[in-house]
Amino acid sequence: EDAHAEVWAIVREKGKEVSKPHVPLASVIVTVTWRCDRRRRDYDNFCARTKPYMDALVKEGFLADDSNKVIQEYRMKFEYSKQEETIIEVPGT
Repeated sequence: EDAHAEVWAIVREKGKEVSKPHVPLASVIVTVTWRCDRRRRDYDNFCARTKPYMDALVKEGFLADDSNKVIQEYRMKFEYSKQEETIIEVPGT
């Protein structure tokens, strides 16, 4: 619950910077970029960490839902950075 509330607040705030679709998107490709230091990362843990973000995108009206019928492709990548950051790109928003 706490993770979801925190992520919803972030999505709500960042959502003000992009144009929300009039109707939630029904077919998308989602790209998640994890910016982090050079330590070894467990890929499947990062996959699990995206759930609150996808739930928040649905709750805030960007996506119709977070099923495989809506999210046609899911891309994850890592970039090295001194500042940790998560970037989620959804074309059409």
